[in-house]
Amino acid sequence: MAELEKGLNNDNVHLLGITAAGGYGKSALAVKLTDNATGWGVLWLSFTQAYSLAQVGRWLLQQLGQVYDEKWDQATLIQQMVNGLFQAERSCLVIFDNLETILGIDGSYKQFLSHWAAAGNRSKIVIASREKPQLPRNLQKRCFWLPLHYKPL
Repeated sequence: MAELEKGLNNDNVHLLGITAAGGYGKSALAVKLTDNATGWGVLWLSFTQAYSLAQVGRWLLQQLGQVYDEKWDQATLIQQMVNGLFQAERSCLVIFDNLETILGIDGSYKQFLSHWAAAGNRSKIVIASREKPQLPRNLQKRCFWLPLHYKPL
């Protein structure tokens, strides 16, 4: 928790990730992080199925009280999602749980995460996933990754 809270409190970090195999407690750590994060608005999305970026964008913008237009192309949608987080009344923790569900099949999420990591503000995106999304090297300083490993007793 201390490591995650360091990333959360670092103004230069816009994207936090918890990675491990199934059953290691990624989601439980994300829950604990949100429980300890007073003053943050928490938006939680569990990828129980492969939601399209359009579905997630609509959900996110609605949660933030922002406008969503079905006619937007992908680039406009990504920009509007980032803008929505910028314009949020208070800092948000957006949790993407089980992100590995879509990482291999929808490259638009990598584009959104890259755009957010580059432009982000006081809000943070937290990823709990079996896989770490491959983002450009120049954005790694904007990300904090916590890989969980098995440690035998």
